[in-house]
Amino acid sequence: MKKVVITLIIGIVIGISLTTLSSVLRNPKQPRNAPTRTVQETVHPKPETVHAKTPAELENLPKGAIVFDLSYAGLTDGRYGSYWGFGRSRNNNDSSFIKEVRKKAGEIQVIENRYFPEARLSAVEMLDNKAQALYFDLDQNGKLSDNEKILPLTPKPEDNSSTVDFMTPDFDLKTQEGRTVRFRTLARVSHRGSDGNVNIDVMWSPACILQGSASIDGEPARLTLFTNGFNGRFDRFGRGRYSLVKEKDYELEMALRSRQTLSSLINYNGRFYRLKILGSNEKGKVVKAALVEDTSPRGTVALNIEGDNTLKTKLERATINGKSDKTIYFNISGGQTELPEGDYVLSRGQFKYRVGKARGWKVDFSRGPEFVITPDKETVITMGKPAMSIRAVDNNKRYNSDVKPQKSFTKGARIYIEPTIKGMAGEVYGRFTEWKQRTNKKTGELEDKWRWSDSAPHIVIVDPGGKEFVSKKMEYG
Repeated sequence: MKKVVITLIIGIVIGISLTTLSSVLRNPKQPRNAPTRTVQETVHPKPETVHAKTPAELENLPKGAIVFDLSYAGLTDGRYGSYWGFGRSRNNNDSSFIKEVRKKAGEIQVIENRYFPEARLSAVEMLDNKAQALYFDLDQNGKLSDNEKILPLTPKPEDNSSTVDFMTPDFDLKTQEGRTVRFRTLARVSHRGSDGNVNIDVMWSPACILQGSASIDGEPARLTLFTNGFNGRFDRFGRGRYSLVKEKDYELEMALRSRQTLSSLINYNGRFYRLKILGSNEKGKVVKAALVEDTSPRGTVALNIEGDNTLKTKLERATINGKSDKTIYFNISGGQTELPEGDYVLSRGQFKYRVGKARGWKVDFSRGPEFVITPDKETVITMGKPAMSIRAVDNNKRYNSDVKPQKSFTKGARIYIEPTIKGMAGEVYGRFTEWKQRTNKKTGELEDKWRWSDSAPHIVIVDPGGKEFVSKKMEYG
């Protein structure tokens, strides 16, 4: 029985990672002949009049705490950029709402969002293979009302004609947790197929925020909270996101660009604060946010990257999580940073490096080391010197819990290969990219343009005698 042996050839640098989806999506173009409705760029409603008690936690805040009165605001386009796909409904049993839609609409395709328990099923009305309207049970009573037929957003000329956005108005969402919250959602409908055999893909996004203003060091600032998913929760550290910017600089676009993972420990203008979310955004209740300055002792952390050659390195970004305090998630940049005392985990990040006169490389990493910040001391984290290991298994057994990796296989076997690149601190490296001069695809000549280009691993499969069977790049993704 013939066997083959798998090896990987490593060039200057190698890497493997999953492709990352961009959260920056353009607004879609509306199909020709579809009805339209015009919206303003952003909704900034006045806070609703709420007759509810002030959160009791306010009484326990220390003197000097900075309090933000948060109010709900609905957005009017797809810039929120947090898209979830649930597909079309596989349930053959129509809800009472869908039955009413079928009586009044033309051709429809039924879609679902399982996070809307009282409005799980919706419908997209089609005409000439284009989405014309979204039917959404806003009041979640199983009946079709006049305002529950939602027309497409007005498109922009440069947008893709195969995609249509539908934005609901504000409605009272009854969540899976049994809470009732104000909410707004966007459904992005994309078309696939032609000649009367068109299917649709639907991506859902939240389209609402909580925001408020307060004065920090005598200067007004705007705090914006972003929910994660469709549970209407804005207070979950590690899941939601936030933006805190100077009021004079505030624009929605800036808040979207600067949002970070919601953390109980944040840094604003070089000072650390503990962030507390007080009360609730449930209907009829009051929600506030408070910043309390963190006065715990400080230490510093420095990141040192080592290689086989002398490297010039620069930390582009890194995410630090609390080890004991699981509510801490914040970003750092640069080679050395002051932090409050405590135990942390360097969870992920990216750094640039250069060897000799090379133009430069950058690489992402995850699963970084744990470290402890001690008052008035520097903690040095040393990473780098990556080494690659290969796990190869029978592709038919790759999902078996007891599958064991192999170094040789019978000829003709289907093989699943999983390279892993680890550094000296246990960090796992992902995508390696090089700053390279672009090549003209037609002429093959170098252009006066530069870009970051992936450097993929090269795989070679040989038999025991060294004869080569396969030699190719393992492309990312």
